[in-house]
Amino acid sequence: MRNGRGVEELWICLKTAMLRATEETCGKTTINTKLKRTRWWNVLVMKTVREKKHAWRRYLEIQSEENRRIYVEKTNNAKRIVREAKCQSWEEFGEKIQATYTENRKQFWSIVEGLRGRRVKPVRNIRNRDGVLISKQEEVLKVWKEFFEEKFRKEIEEGAGEDEQHGIDENLEVCQEITQEEVINSVKKMKLNKASGLDRIFPEMVKYGGNLLVEWIWLLFRKIWDEE
Repeated sequence: MRNGRGVEELWICLKTAMLRATEETCGKTTINTKLKRTRWWNVLVMKTVREKKHAWRRYLEIQSEENRRIYVEKTNNAKRIVREAKCQSWEEFGEKIQATYTENRKQFWSIVEGLRGRRVKPVRNIRNRDGVLISKQEEVLKVWKEFFEEKFRKEIEEGAGEDEQHGIDENLEVCQEITQEEVINSVKKMKLNKASGLDRIFPEMVKYGGNLLVEWIWLLFRKIWDEE
């Protein structure tokens, strides 16, 4: 922190260290989002669906009445098995939800919130001043940066005008430097089980990062306060 590096470079170093430490401690799992993962997809369902597909291929090769009859029979059987598996899955899920509501209310509401947002796709795109849709991470961050800079600049200018009207001294010191105690208290108040941003930093990574991480964050904030 005392090597004379810029704020952005220091933040990248801190972020990289946090992500690396988290991966080494908790591990990393790659999930194929294209694969269907449902509770009702069991061995019996997979077997009957495979038999239906096999019967369909046989019917395409030899379009006889017998092969068509077998295909229709396999299709109806597969639909019945899938329907029964779905019903059983929802019954088991309902029993689990009921037990969770009694034993762990916090986990119950987490499951409910997950069900509410299941069909909502994360929005990663944004339009710039010209109305062009931006999707790259660097360009999205740049658009947001410009937006907040302009917003805060207007608020500061408006606030300065109000200060002049009320005769407030501009040379009056508004606030002091950020203290380490303020950072510690803010970290303690952080809420968990929240999604990460584009930087992939979760609240748990900061809250359970230890005193050394809090000190690094405090030093970074001080550097931002002094330079920005």
